[in-house]
This record gives sequence, structure tokens and C-alpha cells, in this order.
Amino acid sequence: MTRRAERRLGPRLLAAIVLASSGLALLATAIQLALDYRRDIEEIDARFVLIDHTLADTLGRSLWSMDKAQIELQLDSLHRLHDVEFVRVQGQLGEQFAVGQESGDMKRRDVQLRAPGGEREVIGTLTVGVGLSGVYHRLFDRALVIFVTQAAKAALIALFILFIVRRWVTRHLERLAAHARGLSADNMTHPLALARHSGRAADEIDDVAQALNDLSRRLAAELDRRGVTEAELRQHRDHLEDLVVHRTAELQQAVKRAEAANAAKSEFLSRMSHELRTPLNAVLGYAQLLRMSGGLSDKQASGLDIIHASGEHLLGLIVDILDLARIEAGRAEMNPGEIDLRAFVRSVADIVRIKAEEKQLALLIEIDEGLPGRVWVDEQRLRQVLLNLLSNAVKFTDRGEVRLRVAAAATPGLALRFEVRDTGIGIAEADRERMFEPFEQGGELHRRSAGTGLGLAISRQLVRQMGSEIRLEAHTGGGSLFWFEAAEPLVSPPSASPRAPH
Repeated sequence: MTRRAERRLGPRLLAAIVLASSGLALLATAIQLALDYRRDIEEIDARFVLIDHTLADTLGRSLWSMDKAQIELQLDSLHRLHDVEFVRVQGQLGEQFAVGQESGDMKRRDVQLRAPGGEREVIGTLTVGVGLSGVYHRLFDRALVIFVTQAAKAALIALFILFIVRRWVTRHLERLAAHARGLSADNMTHPLALARHSGRAADEIDDVAQALNDLSRRLAAELDRRGVTEAELRQHRDHLEDLVVHRTAELQQAVKRAEAANAAKSEFLSRMSHELRTPLNAVLGYAQLLRMSGGLSDKQASGLDIIHASGEHLLGLIVDILDLARIEAGRAEMNPGEIDLRAFVRSVADIVRIKAEEKQLALLIEIDEGLPGRVWVDEQRLRQVLLNLLSNAVKFTDRGEVRLRVAAAATPGLALRFEVRDTGIGIAEADRERMFEPFEQGGELHRRSAGTGLGLAISRQLVRQMGSEIRLEAHTGGGSLFWFEAAEPLVSPPSASPRAPH
């Protein structure tokens, strides 16, 4: 028998009923046997009382007269009584008459024999032993009959209950299980019909069948809805793939057009800067020749100075635009070389020192001890970044100082840290990121007119090519701090000269 068959409801129900009925039958049998045993013992006690009332006087007279024949006859009659196995008369003088054999499995009773007459003194003892083996045999027979009867009745009741359960419950459950196992996406709408008599009232089995039919219908509707949704998703996916291919082609074309436009812009800026610088250099050259020739009036000399200053400003603007175009086009290459770090820093400071002294500002230089004497760096690009930062610091500082500091980098993997700190007007928090965009300037209008707005944008791009980023710490009215770190390989050991501001 398989494990599934062992778990069937019918056999388990039959076993449960048989076990329960057998237990009840055993309990009822035990109670009945206890009652019968008590009744048999009470009958034996009643027999002892009857013997005491009926035979004690007769045996007492026979023993008093020593009528042996009469005593033996009376004992024999007692021995013939039901379940009496042993009878004995024993006198006070040692007389003894016995019938039967005494055993341990019996119930005994001693009856006093008295002499006839008025005094009725005790002259002997009558001992009667009733065997219990007969009682036990009768109890066993009764127990067997009761148990068999109860077991047969329990079996009949169990079979009847099993038949009813099979007819009313289990066969319908099997039908429900078979219908549930046979459900699939193709036959969800096929209803379940139980084998029932027409016109009968619905019960719990009918409710389960109806619930299963409702569930099948809902599942069928859900499967239909999901099928429609999946079809729409497949259609949308196919359309999306086509759309992605189309958009990818458009994006590639746009990238190509952007690259072509960027190349055209760079080419245009390069050509335009060259075309502009050629006549501009001629203008600046003739302005310088005129200034050197002399013989000019004050008005003519002033106008010539204006022409020269405007030309210089226009030349700086052209150079900045060309640098920004080269950086954005990815054509700005780094050309590192070996330089003297301290001489380089002083030369950069000397370029802006004149503008600082014109505004009566203190220009301080700090080079930390322990830094190398010579480093490997792109001198032109680093000079351009530091000049932009120092020029902005001088431009936006009216009093106080501008400080250029070179120290060891705090970030692992980097070597040098450059800081430009001023005591100028500061930068509002909302304008900090905007300051690094091309053609963006901060401060008052008269300060903006003095520049192109490209210095910080070019400096950020150059510092990024060095593998770092320009950081800004500033507050409105509280000065500004621009700093960046660079990975410059060391060339010579650190200088032993002490640090001192210049």
C-alpha cells in the first residue's frame, strides 16, 4: 500500500472509530466484570450466612453427641453445594472431620458450633471454603461475550459510518481533487458538477464546489487579462526596440553633427583668432612706434595710450577664447618640464606685484619647508592658472593682502598644494559654482568690465587635466580662498632654507 493510500480519509476514519469503540468496549467490559465480581462475592457471603443459620445448630448437636455418620453426611451435603470445595469440622477435644481439599485460591469462613442447651458453649468450629476459580471462569466467559459483542457492534457502526462518509463526503472530495488537478489554462471555464440527487438542499461540499468554480472563473478572467497585457507588452517591446534603434541612429547622427560643429567651431576660432591677431599686432606695433617717435601732444599721447590699452585688452580676450576652445576640443596638451619651484613662484608673483602695489595691497608668498627644490611640471599651464587666481584676487581686493602659499598636499597620491587667499569682497554662496562658468563674473559692474570672465573657467579645465580640482572657500565680505592640489613628481631633495614670507 502506497503512502498516499495510507493517508486516505476513509481508512483513517475507520481506524479511529474502531479504536475509539474498542476502547469504550474495554472500559464497559471492565466495569461490567467489576460489578459481576462484586455480585458473586456477595452471593458467597450470603451463602456463608445461610450455612450459619441453617446447619450450625445441626452440626453442633451431631458433634455434641459424637454422631460421626451424621457429621459426615452433613459435611458431604455441604460439599455438594455450588463452588464449595472444602468443608471441615474440628472439635474442642481434637475431633476433626473434613471433606474436600483446601487450597489457597478460595474464600474461607469459620462458623462456631455450640452445644445444645441453655448455656450453648462453643464445642467446635465449622470451616467452609468456597473456590474462586469458578467465579473467574464465569467472569472470563462474560468478558469474552461482552468484548466480542461490543467489537462486533463497533465494527458494524464503523462500517456504517464509513459508508455514510464515503457516500456523502469522501467521494465528492475525490471528485473535487480530481477536478482541481485537471485544471489548466485551457479548461478553466469548465464547471465542476457533483453527483447529487436533484432537489436536495446544498451542504458544505456544494459550497466548496461552488467556491472552486468561482475561483476557476476568476482565474480564467485573470489569465485572459494577463494574456492581453502580455500581448500589449510584446507589441510595445517590439515597437520600443524599433524606437531605440531609430533614436540610436538619430543620436549617432547628432553626435556626428556635434563633433563636426565642435571641430568647425574650433577651426573657426583658430582661424579667427589668427586673422584677428595679425592686424591687432600691427595696430599695437604702430602704436608703440608712434609712442617711441615722440613729438606728440598730450591729447595725441592720451589717445595713443587708449588705443594701446584697448588693443592689449582685445589681444588678451582673443588668447583666452582660443585657450578655452582648445581645452574644450581636447587639443590642450600638457608639456611638463623641470623647473625651480621657488624661482617659478616668485616670478609669478612679480607679474601681479605691480597691480597689487598700485592698489596698496600686500602680496605675500609662503613656501613650506620640506618641499623639493625642483619639480617636473607644465610651467606654462601652471603659471596661467596661478596668474588667473592672483589677478582675480588683486582685482576684487581693495585693502589688506593677497597671499600665495605652496605646501605639501594632504591628499594621498598628490604632492603639492597651491593656495591663493585674499581679504577682498568675497563671493556669495549662490554665485560660487557660477563663477567657474565661461563669461561669468561677480562683483560690481566696474570690476566686471576689467575682465573677460574666462579666467576661472580656463583654470578649472587646466587643473582637471592635472588630475585635481579647484576648490573655493569664501563668504560675502570675508575674503576668498582658492586652492588645488597637483601630483607633481619630485626632482630634487627638499631645500633646507627656512620658510619666510616675501
